[in-house]
Amino acid sequence: SISLPLFDGGRRASAVQTAHARHALALANYRSRIRTAIQEVEQAMVRLASTGQREVEATQAARSYRESMAAAQTRWQSGLGSLLELEDARRLTLQADTSLAALRRDRVVAWIALYRALGGGWSNQPDSGADPEKTALPTNRTPS
Repeated sequence: SISLPLFDGGRRASAVQTAHARHALALANYRSRIRTAIQEVEQAMVRLASTGQREVEATQAARSYRESMAAAQTRWQSGLGSLLELEDARRLTLQADTSLAALRRDRVVAWIALYRALGGGWSNQPDSGADPEKTALPTNRTPS
């Protein structure tokens, strides 16, 4: 007995067209994911550069505010300045230090975003043989 697909009602041609359509869809999805990945890397690099520049400026500002506070404290101790002036200088110094700490946090977050955008990352599954309490990632849930 011989089996030849001479008259299959166009089923094979339809299967070929379906395969071509699936290939085109897969290719479009792949290109979309590549564009998204490149966009994420570029955005992470821009955030990293931006926070780096702002951190340099905030470090200088915090240093200047500390010097100003030291001068205000010296004036206050010598009787030339008021306590209000000293406390205002202290408040500004604390604000500058807080701003600097926030920028440093943002820079670390930018580094993590860049690392993950470049394909780095981690899984929530601990390594076999590792202590799950020490390797599991924290969740965003608040303790109840």
